[in-house]
Amino acid sequence: IGNIMGVKPDPDRNLKVAMQAVSDIINGECDTEERMRRAEKKVKNSFVRYKGLTNLDILAGSALTPQEVYTLKLEGEHYKKLISIIEDDYDYIIVDLNSSLFHASTYTLMAMCKEIYCVINLDYNNVLNASRYHKSLVSFGVTDKVRYVLNQDVTNDGSGRFGTDKEELNLTAERLEEEVLHLDARIPNLETSIFFNRQLDGKPVVLHKKPYTVSVRLAFLELANRICPIE
Repeated sequence: IGNIMGVKPDPDRNLKVAMQAVSDIINGECDTEERMRRAEKKVKNSFVRYKGLTNLDILAGSALTPQEVYTLKLEGEHYKKLISIIEDDYDYIIVDLNSSLFHASTYTLMAMCKEIYCVINLDYNNVLNASRYHKSLVSFGVTDKVRYVLNQDVTNDGSGRFGTDKEELNLTAERLEEEVLHLDARIPNLETSIFFNRQLDGKPVVLHKKPYTVSVRLAFLELANRICPIE
């Protein structure tokens, strides 16, 4: 998230700093009101305001090395405590969950979430994995909160975009819904150059007001409106 939103690495404001403070609290090192106040302040100060909006803060962990993450020895309790510290400061908290269902944060945060959005695409291996993961989500008891979003949706619309003039696409969104999973949203595919350039700019497509991104922006806004109704 830090990378694609263009957040510059800051050694004093990132996920590691926040989680070190959380660890101090959980380990009982904040045994006075002043120490607790300082630890909670350090957590809140670890969030960085996104350059493109006035009401979006980001807790970036993308600059951390695997070794730095490992040495923190985080468990679900750490993430639960983190949320409890910041929950009164924000209207909405959006978490980019680890792709592994067995990561320490996954079950804890899924249990806390109001809604869970699983992003998939039409890659056959990705579809199969999503189907397998769904069985694990059943065991977690969270399937009533799970929503599936298809990213990079390609259609056989006759335009020939994305190679469909060479071969008609077989694994379409319609087939996916019929045979595998219900889709709560479909995000149209974008030309590769547009997608890569927005990443480099640190500016999401939904903020990129160009005619050739209208369909994608509308799809994102429709999805956003379900999560947080827009007046």
